[in-house]
Amino acid sequence: MLQSLLDSGIINNLNNSFNSEEQIINFLDQIINSTIEGLIVFDENKKCIRANKSASYIFGYTPEEMIGKFAFEFVADDSKELVKNRIKIKDQSPYEAYMVKKDGTKFPAMLRGRDILINGKKIRISAIIDLSELKAKEEEIYTIAYYDKLTGLPNRQKMISDMNKMDRLHSCVIFNIDKFGQINDLFGSAIGDKLLIKFAEELKNENTHPYRIGGDEFAILFDSSITYKDLKLFIEKIIDKIEKMEFLADNEPFHIHIRAGAAINKHKLLTHADIAVREAKRKKIPYQIYDESLKIEEKYKKNLEMTVAIHKALQNNGILCYYQPIFNKDGEIVKYEVLVRMRDEKGNIILPGEFLPIAKTTKLYTQITRQVVRCACNSFASIDKSFNINISIDDINNPELVEYIINTIKKTGTGEKIGFEILETEGIENYDIVKKFIDKVKALGATVAIDDFGSGYSNFKHIFSLNIDCIKLDGSLIKEVYKQKKNLIVVETIINFASKIGAKTVAEFVCCKEVFDAIKNLGIDYFQGFYFGKPSPEIVKG
Repeated sequence: MLQSLLDSGIINNLNNSFNSEEQIINFLDQIINSTIEGLIVFDENKKCIRANKSASYIFGYTPEEMIGKFAFEFVADDSKELVKNRIKIKDQSPYEAYMVKKDGTKFPAMLRGRDILINGKKIRISAIIDLSELKAKEEEIYTIAYYDKLTGLPNRQKMISDMNKMDRLHSCVIFNIDKFGQINDLFGSAIGDKLLIKFAEELKNENTHPYRIGGDEFAILFDSSITYKDLKLFIEKIIDKIEKMEFLADNEPFHIHIRAGAAINKHKLLTHADIAVREAKRKKIPYQIYDESLKIEEKYKKNLEMTVAIHKALQNNGILCYYQPIFNKDGEIVKYEVLVRMRDEKGNIILPGEFLPIAKTTKLYTQITRQVVRCACNSFASIDKSFNINISIDDINNPELVEYIINTIKKTGTGEKIGFEILETEGIENYDIVKKFIDKVKALGATVAIDDFGSGYSNFKHIFSLNIDCIKLDGSLIKEVYKQKKNLIVVETIINFASKIGAKTVAEFVCCKEVFDAIKNLGIDYFQGFYFGKPSPEIVKG
């Protein structure tokens, strides 16, 4: 309102429009009381001679109380020099300053003023807009953007902002609460929240300025005053302190484990600390300090490149089926195991050990399983031979994938030919889901085997609970059986057990004549390995 009046020229022509000073003042009264802005008119001695209702409301006075007060009585001490300077240089553009209310409360305001002459006397009209509510909203938005609501700590974005402003930034430490998701699952998110709040408090008690940079991660920045030795001691102190603490869930104590990662340099400091804490978790060690010699970043780069390669292979028919024959004791091919390979853009054939672990991490494994199932079922639809496909617990736990497998078997008519090999080493926790899958595929005529049986801890309960047709002896037992007597004892035990429950046995990794000679008379039903036949992109008929 004031700006439009000042710019219009009306104020400058008041002397030509009215006959007396009283008429001019009355006109000014009408103007200032018709706007929602706070407007104050000061005389040439900087005393208030008029104030509208908005101005009196802003400052907490009645209009009458404001009359006669000096201009700088309304200005906060720390803004007086600013206001004096703006008046002196006759700058009419809006600016921010702090004002003071009747009760002494300081508040931010937007100011603009202009001097005019009335009958040779200089007066000043000032406009005031209270910015308190706007500033509060800005502060609220800033807090939401840069601070964690639960712990009150600054967040990752604030940390990055602070790092860009630190001249002596030296090192960064990230603390991760190990298996925090399981704590939430076991005790509920309310207990998890209390844990996070307590963790934040403990870090603040160490005279540090921590950040909460993730759901279960906290970080601390250090300047160049800390040494490498002191940094290690600090990390060890925090881990020891937190892991000795008791946290409560319904008055029952529990303990947590911490992993930490640190980086010491200015180059990619946060990235390297992130990498270090991931490495500590992978190695299951308390903490890791980033070191270029670890070549962790190089490994991450290769993982990313492999992820891209898997995506392209899925899009360009680069997921291939290879077939390894399985023989009976008479040397006849009785079935095949379908093994996956990947062809990259250069035509190189990539072994599953190089791409399947990354596919599982990046959620591409299911797509690979789909392509293998489709390829294998279509290949054997017109061939009078049986074939086995490897299937993981993750695959079985995926209802959409299971439905796709069932539909593909029905569509290709391969129910009586297909077999599924379930990895024993993955651990079978949800028996109901696995049993339902086995019942579904068996209803179509399929067989089910436990793969890699005998590796690590073998649970014989799996065999009874899941109605298994076949046990595939783990290759680590078979390939050393002629060297290690203990291996032979385990193999004989599994064969005897399988025979008594009516399950067939397959010896994998039969790699040479010495291995075959050592096991051929033990009662094993089928044999598989390079000694008999290597995996091939073609189905070798025997």
